[in-house]
Amino acid sequence: MLTFTKEEIIPSTKLTRNFSEVLNKIKAHTLEKVVVLRNNEMEAIIIPYDEYENMKETMEIIEYRDIYETVKRRNKNLYKSPVR
Repeated sequence: MLTFTKEEIIPSTKLTRNFSEVLNKIKAHTLEKVVVLRNNEMEAIIIPYDEYENMKETMEIIEYRDIYETVKRRNKNLYKSPVR
């Protein structure tokens, strides 16, 4: 479960008025992330670009590992099956 500090939760109207300031804080890693609220509902999270790249890379590695495990399992089952 993600947790957020009070400073990391910003209504969309406040973000609109202070976008440059918020973006600078994210870029400088003063803020780790910002949650954007619209009508008191969480709508989006803004994170630094390098953090996004790291997340995408991690997701790709996990996907490749899952594909590898699936192929490995299928090959193992293929060779276990009796030949007719």
